[in-house]
Amino acid sequence: MVYSIDMFATNLTPYNWTLADPAAVTNWGSVAQQPQPVLSGQSNVPIGRFEAAKGTWTGTDGVVLFNDGFPWNNGLVLTLGVKMPFVGDNKCIIGESALSWFQGEDNVSYFVEALFDSEVATSDRVAYDGYHLWCTIDQGTQVTANIYMTPIDTAQK
Repeated sequence: MVYSIDMFATNLTPYNWTLADPAAVTNWGSVAQQPQPVLSGQSNVPIGRFEAAKGTWTGTDGVVLFNDGFPWNNGLVLTLGVKMPFVGDNKCIIGESALSWFQGEDNVSYFVEALFDSEVATSDRVAYDGYHLWCTIDQGTQVTANIYMTPIDTAQK
């Protein structure tokens, strides 16, 4: 059983990530620690903790949402997600999505789950005007997900 997952972010862009409203959403389990903003240049900032539903043998799925400050975001929010169904099967995703998907009670669970089954979000994205956004996740009963956004070396383009 996966008991909890801690999320950390490294933001090596010139843009600050401010919290969206809502800032964290789960479709199973609970948000045990609310996210905090991630300023430009910060590393290993705790951005949330999700815990499994009490008394169950499954983990939780959840997303943390940021207004990323990117000039090209077109009204979308930076969407960082974790899926922890069972030990050894944990997954993280990154992408951008419409904030309206996560506002109100209608269909929130559907959108959280749909992100993991779609091409809207992946675990690695080389994009964002010279920046690389990716995530890594540990496997086990206590899980850590790390999100990184760093400049792409111009030789890699």
